[in-house]
Amino acid sequence: MRTKYDKVAALATRQHGRVTIRQLLEAGFSASGVRRAVQAGRLHREHRGVFAVGHQAPSARGRWISAVLACGDGAALSHRSGATFWGIRRGEGPKPDVTVAGNRKRPGIVIHRAPLDGEVTVRDGIPVTTVARTLADLAHVLDADSLTRAVREAQYLKLFDLAATRAAAARWPSRALHDLLEQLSPASSPLDDAFIRLVRRFRLPEPKGQKDLFGHPVDYVWEAERVAVELDGYDAHVSLDAFQRDRSQSNRMQLAGWTVLRFTWADVHRRPRQTAETIRQALGRSISSIR
Repeated sequence: MRTKYDKVAALATRQHGRVTIRQLLEAGFSASGVRRAVQAGRLHREHRGVFAVGHQAPSARGRWISAVLACGDGAALSHRSGATFWGIRRGEGPKPDVTVAGNRKRPGIVIHRAPLDGEVTVRDGIPVTTVARTLADLAHVLDADSLTRAVREAQYLKLFDLAATRAAAARWPSRALHDLLEQLSPASSPLDDAFIRLVRRFRLPEPKGQKDLFGHPVDYVWEAERVAVELDGYDAHVSLDAFQRDRSQSNRMQLAGWTVLRFTWADVHRRPRQTAETIRQALGRSISSIR
């Protein structure tokens, strides 16, 4: 039979070492038992009604879930903290950002009051706004350049969903995000679809899509020929972080004998013949006609 200590340990394992007072009481602790555990150093109060179990070792995820738990049911990590969680931005400020539907105040937490219907997911045990909603929220707290870098990071990490971001931006309008999104889809069809049409039009061998190589997702690969293609959603330079990761990944692949090709929207839509020829040469195949 599981004891109350087993129950709390299981909860803390799922919640990055944090538990709430309600969870402690439901596990079988009394209010006086919780006070004694605090006095003995077995529980460490982080926010009202939220405790770290058995330690005070700092961690980003522990701090984030502690803030979300302190804000109650329906709360989610958001804004700068959500962006840092998703890896699309560095730095979040001295206090974690949490969005709640109700009118709540919590010291040490930046509270944003707004509905969250359908725009929250749970990753690594932490409720967090979706990437699309996170970008829509960032548009209200970041300057245009910082917002652009966050969108580019989301694209690089394959987290960006244009339709979902447009929908979120429509619910939480921002001129900066609206203008940025207008730049991202100059064609009516997605870039991936256009690339596959190019491959078939010029009678290139069909590649395999979305394969992980050296811990990084690659858009298309011809495994036998060790050729990889990455598609960039638009012609602007990526952020410094993405640029550096890009080059490191390309270096690793090239050292392992891969040829890495990068194509933009303009390469696929405006220079299809040149793009097809580049792929043909990389594949080392003799294609009799490129139409």
